[in-house]
Amino acid sequence: MGFFIDNQTYNDLSILTKLNDEKSLLDFFCQTKTSGGRGKLEELFKLPLSDINVIRGRRDTIKYFSQNETGLVFNKRYIDFIEYYFNIKVNPEKYSFFKTCRKYFKNFFYPDNNYYLIKRGVQYLIDQLTDLYRFSENIQLSDAPDSLKEFCESIITLISTSDLISVIKYKSSRNFNIFEIDKLDFQFRFSFSHLIKNIFGKIYELDVYMSVAEFAKAHSLAFPLFIINNKGIIEIKGCYHPFINNPVKNDVFVNPNNSIFFLTGANMTGKSTLLKAVGINTFLSHLGFPVFADHMEISIFKGILTTINLPDSISKGYSHFYSEVLRIKEVCLLIRKHNSLVVIIDELFKSTNSPDSTETAFSVISELSRLNGSPIFISTHNIDLATKLSQNNSIQFKCFRTISDGALMQSCFSLKEGISNEHNGDFILRNENVLSIIEEIIKNQEQNELPEMERILI
Repeated sequence: MGFFIDNQTYNDLSILTKLNDEKSLLDFFCQTKTSGGRGKLEELFKLPLSDINVIRGRRDTIKYFSQNETGLVFNKRYIDFIEYYFNIKVNPEKYSFFKTCRKYFKNFFYPDNNYYLIKRGVQYLIDQLTDLYRFSENIQLSDAPDSLKEFCESIITLISTSDLISVIKYKSSRNFNIFEIDKLDFQFRFSFSHLIKNIFGKIYELDVYMSVAEFAKAHSLAFPLFIINNKGIIEIKGCYHPFINNPVKNDVFVNPNNSIFFLTGANMTGKSTLLKAVGINTFLSHLGFPVFADHMEISIFKGILTTINLPDSISKGYSHFYSEVLRIKEVCLLIRKHNSLVVIIDELFKSTNSPDSTETAFSVISELSRLNGSPIFISTHNIDLATKLSQNNSIQFKCFRTISDGALMQSCFSLKEGISNEHNGDFILRNENVLSIIEEIIKNQEQNELPEMERILI
């Protein structure tokens, strides 16, 4: 079963593409040894899941690799060579004694690079298939999770139900004569080509799981636990954003009784960053991947939607406010369709005047708070809105506060209870000397002011 996520959300969370100078989440996780592994990782990022059995199986597989040394190593140079060997433009020929002799003597007197590529490609492929087969057999005898055992059983089946098994058992780790190479080349690149491509698909998937496991171990990531008997729950202890150096961790909890997480705080206090961190960890958990937190428990959702960097549409004649309204409408329609979504909204209706913003946001949030199964995270600077909503028992109010000594104002980035009514816009403006620059411009203009002259048109 699929997990709904749209391009707006992918872009808001920088999952597939970079935002400004940041890495994408895909780049961050991409530690694969093979180029095919990179492609497989991107494929998985485009297909998050809502099937608990598949999610749990993938999580358990990655967790096993993070805790156990399996001895399987993918040599990038060998894999790249094999891929190149499969793509050379020399068509494989059915074995013939006389053709093989002719090619051998031709290469002896006029060395041919393709001859070398075929010989080396055959040997590397056999070595790789042998390692993979032995690894899969060992996994069957280990305490690996059922998901990994089933995965390896499919590899054994692919190899053992074809003549590849005889190649592996009797011809690995030895040098081949010219006749054997010609026979094997024809088998690999013609008779077994489809089968080997399927096996390499398994190699790329293993490469992803092993590289993610290595990444998780190096960065002390947590593996999410899934709540299967309750809906609409997200509990994250020590949640943080992966792109922040030395991040301050925060705890985030939502459940059906407090389904709206309402976040206030002054500028640059970390509101958007926290919301993105929640979104990223929700997404990763539905891949079966480890998360950027100390601990995470989550219900299975049908999708995630964010409204963080919402553009207007000049070509369609939409104002920014109208684009916001259409996005909220889209969110509501998708909740009606899928019933269980995680929704993240940064600065709801920020593009209209304050009274309008307060009234429209109050109406929408009041209705959304009556929903079950779809937790909603909202940030705002609108203190009037927060005050007006303060009696709604379905809303939990969290905030970031600042510390000031008069000359310096900074956020502690630590989540607090309640509503923040702090403002720091004027402080930031003056700290960046914006007003001083304007005053300097005015002063220079006054000093260089020219007398008024008759207008000349050309």
